[in-house]
Amino acid sequence: SQPLCDAMALQAMKLILDNIYTAYAEPQNAAARGAMITASLSAGVAFSQTRTTGIHALSFPLTTEFHASHGTACAITLPAFIRACAAGSAAAKMAALAAWLGQPDALALADAVEALMRSMHMPVRLHELGVQESDLEHITQVGLGAAIIQLTPAVMDHDSVYALLKAIL
Repeated sequence: SQPLCDAMALQAMKLILDNIYTAYAEPQNAAARGAMITASLSAGVAFSQTRTTGIHALSFPLTTEFHASHGTACAITLPAFIRACAAGSAAAKMAALAAWLGQPDALALADAVEALMRSMHMPVRLHELGVQESDLEHITQVGLGAAIIQLTPAVMDHDSVYALLKAIL
């Protein structure tokens, strides 16, 4: 990460959390949809300079093999990655992020993201995509094969990735 991209990413996350449910519940709400477009642009610019992380690495097999949309494939692992990063080298940054987004800590942020997903009838567990425990080893290996997984500010080795996936099965 770097300061300019962090600022853009923070603004994108705030816009998303402030507008996604309204855009979902009121598809004709131009203000909410416009905010989501702005958030998408800001997030895209931010990660085009810094690359993505493990969320995207694990999304690859979820998209290609379990037919989840890219957004769903990334979203379903997001709360687990928030929790993993909250306990890692980025703990202070994750605490600041949670505060910026109106949550008391990163674990509450992860819970809030999961609750938001549920409110929009999104899957929050891998089994809802058809993933079985016997698939976790393969998903782990594919994810670890993507170099971007090591950009995650948490330990991303076989055991930690497998445990992350198992926790959201």
